[in-house]
Amino acid sequence: MQIDRPRPNPGTPPVGTGLGQSFLTVRIQPIERLSLDANHTYFRDIPTYDVNLLGTGLLDKYLFQGFSAGGRLQLPLRFIAYGSVGQSSNSSDTKKSLNTSYGLTLDRLWRTGVRLDARFSRFNSSFADGTYRTYTISRDFGETFRWDLQYGDQKFVSPLSKDTGGRFVNSYLDMTLGRHFFIETGVTVQRGTTENYNQVTTTLGYRFNNRSRKRGGANVAPTHK
Repeated sequence: MQIDRPRPNPGTPPVGTGLGQSFLTVRIQPIERLSLDANHTYFRDIPTYDVNLLGTGLLDKYLFQGFSAGGRLQLPLRFIAYGSVGQSSNSSDTKKSLNTSYGLTLDRLWRTGVRLDARFSRFNSSFADGTYRTYTISRDFGETFRWDLQYGDQKFVSPLSKDTGGRFVNSYLDMTLGRHFFIETGVTVQRGTTENYNQVTTTLGYRFNNRSRKRGGANVAPTHK
């Protein structure tokens, strides 16, 4: 929780001392296979944005507050179901935004070690409606190699934007090279109404103090980057 007194922009009325931002999460686990959580988020900032920018997704100084709750349930055969629902709004919204998200994960496909995940999200607000779906396959090869591939699509409908959504494919590789070096590579292909691009990123890093040491009778290797 943060209490502040921000300096107003020129030509705007002063903002008094008050609650600037607050993030609260409560999580309980009544049984081994079930966990529940409740969240509240509040954020206050000086309203300097233009409402015509709402459809761009670039407004990180947007007044926001809301509640959400969710859960995670471990099912038989290594399936995991999860979901959340919440409402959010800012001081100028005519109605609250309803956000829902749920998914299903198969922790391990047979004996292959492959992990599958399917996720669906929807939001309905005063300025836009949209959906978001992703399907992910991933595999860990010991502690030195990780790869995942993700396909998804998103739909966005708003009178403030010409963007109606699109499809994307992401691939990510994380590999350890010896005791200290690691390499991370990502590939993104995006196709949509206003955004069509290909992106490739590669990171070569060095881990310091990556030496095994005994602690409580066991060898522990730090993972600091």
